[in-house]
Formats: sequence, C-alpha cells, structure tokens
Amino acid sequence: MASLEPLRIVLEFARANDAGDPHAFRFAPQSYLVRGERGDFTSAEVGWSRELLGDLEALRLPGRDPAALNRVGDVLRRTLEPAGWRQREGAIVDAVAEGRRVSVTVRSAAAELYALPWELLTLRSTGQSLGAVGGVLLRYEWPATTTARAGQRPTSAHGRVLVAWSAAGGAVPATEHVAALRSAYAEAGGEFDEARDVLEHVSYGRLADVLAEAERGGEAIDALHLLCHGGAAGSTFGLVFDGESDGARSVVVDPSRIQQLLAPHAGMIRLVVVAACDSGNAGNPGNRLGSVAQMLHRVGIAAVVASRYPLSVDGSTRLSQVLYRELIAGGRTLEEAFVRARTALARDPTTIDWASVQLYARAGDGDATTPLGAASPAASDGPAGDGGAEGAALIAPSEPAKRPLWMIALAAAAVIVVVALGLILWSGLGGPGTGQGPAQSAGGSTGADGAPASGGGASVGDRATTDASTTTGSVTTSDAGSTTGTGTTGAATEGTTGATTTTTGGARAVKKKVVKPIRDPTTTTSTTSTPVKPVKTKCSKSLIEYVETKVGAPEGGGAFSVRVQVSEAGAVSMTSCGGCTDPLKAGVRSKLGAVSRERVLSKGGGAVPCIAGFEWD
Repeated sequence: MASLEPLRIVLEFARANDAGDPHAFRFAPQSYLVRGERGDFTSAEVGWSRELLGDLEALRLPGRDPAALNRVGDVLRRTLEPAGWRQREGAIVDAVAEGRRVSVTVRSAAAELYALPWELLTLRSTGQSLGAVGGVLLRYEWPATTTARAGQRPTSAHGRVLVAWSAAGGAVPATEHVAALRSAYAEAGGEFDEARDVLEHVSYGRLADVLAEAERGGEAIDALHLLCHGGAAGSTFGLVFDGESDGARSVVVDPSRIQQLLAPHAGMIRLVVVAACDSGNAGNPGNRLGSVAQMLHRVGIAAVVASRYPLSVDGSTRLSQVLYRELIAGGRTLEEAFVRARTALARDPTTIDWASVQLYARAGDGDATTPLGAASPAASDGPAGDGGAEGAALIAPSEPAKRPLWMIALAAAAVIVVVALGLILWSGLGGPGTGQGPAQSAGGSTGADGAPASGGGASVGDRATTDASTTTGSVTTSDAGSTTGTGTTGAATEGTTGATTTTTGGARAVKKKVVKPIRDPTTTTSTTSTPVKPVKTKCSKSLIEYVETKVGAPEGGGAFSVRVQVSEAGAVSMTSCGGCTDPLKAGVRSKLGAVSRERVLSKGGGAVPCIAGFEWD
C-alpha cells in the first residue's frame, strides 16, 4: 500500500512596519504579514502586553499555573485566525486522523516571534496544544539561510556522535547520557567509542581542538551532544563551560561565541543537541542576539535540538535515550525521532519539557533527514522523500515541486544507457578476475555518501583503541559523595590523572589531564541557569531562616559554616561548607535540592538571585 502524502505547512511572517529589520520590536500590539500558499498576504496581530510577557516568564518557573499555558496558546491561535488558521487546523486534525505525517514550520523575519512557544498553540476543535498532538512535527527556521553543504567524508554505518559535557555550572547526568548512546549503538549492532567520543569537563578551547582534529583526520563528527548548564549572558543565555586550565573559574559562552566555534564545522556536523537550560531562549523579545540554537541554525548547521526553558535532569536523559535510540537503533529519520522524543517527554506531568524542546531545521531540507546515516525504509512511518505540497497551507514558494512523469521516464532511460555502456567498456578491459579492473581501495569500505573510507574504512564497532582509560563502577569524589559511573570514560578519583589515545592512523597522541570529579547528579533537580556575574545581593532574613530550617542541624553536632546561592528561578545550591565532611556536604545538597522553589521565591520578596549564609554550632 502506498504511503500517505504528508501535510506540510509553513507559517511565514514579516512585520508590517520595519519589515527589513528583524529586531525592530516595539512593546505594543503589532501587526504582522502572513504569507499565503499562493503568495498573497494577510494581516495578523500579536497583542504584546505585560500580561503576555508575565505568562511567558511564568512558563519558565516551577509551580506555574497550568492556565498560563492555555492563555498563551489562545493568544497564538487568535493571532493566526485572520490568516485562515481555522482551515489549516481542520486539515491538521484530518491528516492526523488519517495517519498522515504533519510538519509545521515557523519561519519569521521578525525575531520576536521566536520568543513565542508555538508548541502551545491551542486547537479550537479539540483544545489540544499543537505540540502535544501525536504525529505533528513543529520546527523553526530563520529566513534566507541555507544548510551548509556536506563535504564528501567517510563515516560509520551509524554515524559518529561526540558527547561534550561540563559540570562547571553544577551537576549534570553525564553517566546517563553516555549510557543512552552506548545502549543505542549496542542495539544497532555497533559500539560507542567512549575513549574517543566523550569529552569531559569541556572547555571552549578543548572543544575547538577536537573538532579541528576531526576535520583534519577525516573522521567526521556527524552529531555534537552538548551537556552542561545554561547561564545568563547579558540579556540572553549562553552555555557554562569549564575554564581552560585546571582550577580556572567556569565560563559562560554566549551564543555568538558558540556560533563562532562551530561555524567552520557546519559542513561536517549535521546535528547539534544542546541538553542545557535556556539553550533555545533568546531572552526578551527584541533582543538582537538570538539563542544558542538559533545562532547555530543561522550559520548553516542542518539541525539543532535545544530547550527553550529550564530542562529537567530526567527530561534531558529521556530526550537522549529516545532520540538516539530512534536515530541509531531504530533507523528513523530525525523528524520521526524528534516527534517520538517529544511524546516521551509528555509522559511526565510534572514538567513542560515536551513544550520546551525545539527543533531548528529548514523545510527545504525535507521531512526525512538522516544526520547519522541512511534511515531504514521499514522503520519509517511515512514516505522517505521530501513529500508533496498537496494540501499544504501557507507554503513558501521554495517548496520543491513534483516532476512530470515524462521527465522521470527520460531520466530512467538515460541511466539504463549509461549502465549498459559502462558494462561494455568494463568487459573490454578484462572484467572481474583479470586483474585489469579498477583497483579497490584498502579495506574495501565506503562512507555513507559513497566516498572511499580512509584508514581501511573501519566502522565505530571495528575501531581499534590503545591506552584507553575507562573506569566502570562507582567513582568517589571528595566534593559530592558517591557518583555511579556505569562506563563513563575517564571518570576518576579527584587528584588522579587519566589518559586516552585513539589510533586513527597515528594522528592523535596521548593527552594527560587532571580529571575533575563528576558531581552527584542527584543533588539537583534541574539544570538551572547560572548568572554570568557573581551574585552579591544578600538574601532576605525570612528566606535565610526558611533555608536554614529546611537544612536543619547536622547529626552529631559540631561547628560549621554553610554558604548558599539562590538563582533567579528559585533554585538553592551550596557554594561552600566550612568544616563539613563529604557525607555532610552530600546531605546538605540533597536537602537543598528538595527545597520548594515557589516558597523560596515567595520568601525572597523579589530580592533574587541572592546569597546567604548561616552557622551551625
């Protein structure tokens, strides 16, 4: 039975005034032009107000009012209704009922519209949010950008994923994310090369070196998985990396510097997954510097997955597990894998991770992209091609058109003639077994694009490694108690050194470094943002008393001094504990992680972020 035609919708916006300046935002109700499927334009209005901004900010906070999601969704629906959204909504509902795949692309020349969570757009007929409807792909695209051309490069059957993580901003679930990739590769019959492809305590310079080495050595990195904390960078959000030297302070890398780092590799890296809070958050509407995800997308990276809001620890792990399992083991397209990951995130009713994760990709690249290798046709739920535009609404003229049948027949005839001539010439040269045919490359393997694979063409599962230091089991740190390390490469006790060497034709030498301890992932409940500047404001007396009460006095008595920091979102983290033992530190962190953020914000009286301290005696 033939696959059902997908429904493809592009919502293309431009500001009615100052259309040529994406950042000419005015805090007032604004009119926008929405491009129709025939090239015509209709007008729509967003009622920018303090109430709307308040609801948008509330979505980031724990303990949010569920009604805020509906209010924002209703604003988005009312914005689109003058542009014929009711008809488009009906087409989506019908397509889903028929089992057809649906893709909705938001493309806007007005930067402020990316600050709106279109995943929450309320469907009038069912009351559902658009992003919660199964089988619907929602993606974002910056206009007038193109995907960087992929170079001819060897790759393994399942692609190469580099995991780069940093706990400089707080504990991260590095062990779980690495395990997710290990499991996906194993299920696919391959192997995740942890000695080569896990970059611990990543710094800006170390990541730059690894990417440059991958380009020079020909062992392409198909996907980059960044796991770290998000941090405020002026009026926007960046990523918190380790400093360049041991003991150096953490660094918040703003979106423009992340773009600068990855831009030279946009033709190699086809997918970037940023498991960090606010990595898709561009700050307030009108901010001239976009989010990390948006800036990477604009520079030509084919696909970027990020989080608009704070991303929970469990949510980040679940995203990694489902996304890579579907891509690597399931052989599915990125679009299918992303939809399934969003569906899995929706199983947790305590978070809105499902509405937070975003995909930046281009409609012109199609709905069946495979950044980690060719997708299995059997695994696909729909057509593997670019899909037709029939029934699509508000489609930009860049959508590919169907070719006439006579063109297809003519092309097929030409292929047959070329193949026949090639066979005749080959037989004239002696054919197989004569020793006169084309020489076969060493190892006889080819990359996904047909290019000969260098170094004998070994796949990830075949790659030989030497002196690879891999620690499996429990890793003890003097800072955060015990951390379970199920195969995390290079994890070691504080003060020890680890070394990894990868045999890629002798291109990489042994590098030794002092390995920092992996902090206990259980000590935080979400990867909350870290301020770019040290916090100096002292917390209110009521907030200090509340935190001190929640922590309680230590068992066995003693004199200790505890210092904590409260983030803008109400998360409380310990910065020091004078005279405390390691178990005592771990216990304090555990209690602070259970503190109610809503109560913290209430007790703080608006004076957050802030710092506090109290004495035990």
